[in-house]
Amino acid sequence: MKLYLNLHSDFYIAFNGNKVFVLDIKKDQFISIDNQFNNFIYKYFVEKQNYISDNNNYYESKNLNILINKGIICSKFFPYPEKKFVDSKKSYNSINNIDWNIPSDEIMENFSFSGFQKEWLTIFNIVFTLKVKGFSAIIQKIKNQNQKAKNIIHDTNKLKIIAKNITQASFYFPKQIKCLEWAASVVLFALKNGVYAKLIIGIQTYPFISHAWVEDINKKVIFDDPKIANSLSRILIEPT
Repeated sequence: MKLYLNLHSDFYIAFNGNKVFVLDIKKDQFISIDNQFNNFIYKYFVEKQNYISDNNNYYESKNLNILINKGIICSKFFPYPEKKFVDSKKSYNSINNIDWNIPSDEIMENFSFSGFQKEWLTIFNIVFTLKVKGFSAIIQKIKNQNQKAKNIIHDTNKLKIIAKNITQASFYFPKQIKCLEWAASVVLFALKNGVYAKLIIGIQTYPFISHAWVEDINKKVIFDDPKIANSLSRILIEPT
């Protein structure tokens, strides 16, 4: 039987330029990996065509042991390749800064808070969970909701309406909502209402930038600048 390497469930990786970055959702931090691991990670997690064998050379075995000791790769092997998408963007259009704000003041037209309590409570749920339990708990909520969802539909127009409603409710939240909180709220609310959505986190190496946004099943960016999404390497996509 062929046996494959898998990432630990708390870790996500992506290439950006000539650097490999690791996102540790348990500690809520990004880690830059030494270039010596580039070929190893590309072989096992981008190509996903190579499996562990007794013929691994010395350098591969050394790199494997280091990444296992760091907790990035599972110590046991699996009968299937890693299911997480690993972006391998070797070239990109550098972004100097992302000045993200809750989308468009025009959305406030004819707004009545009484119609959006559920959206507001979803935002509160995300903000509270992030503060008390951390980022990994947000990802687990999204995974759990996706598993519970039945008869889920792929409807971009309905997803846009949900994003608009979350945005409107955000204006009545007592703190400024950040991109991760907004995007996670949209995705969680959409999945609860049977509409498919994906939370994406992208990174850039120089200068280092991270940003969260929402996409539909066809990778259409919802209520954000698609140029930013196309420039960043996707390090996290949930649900997968």
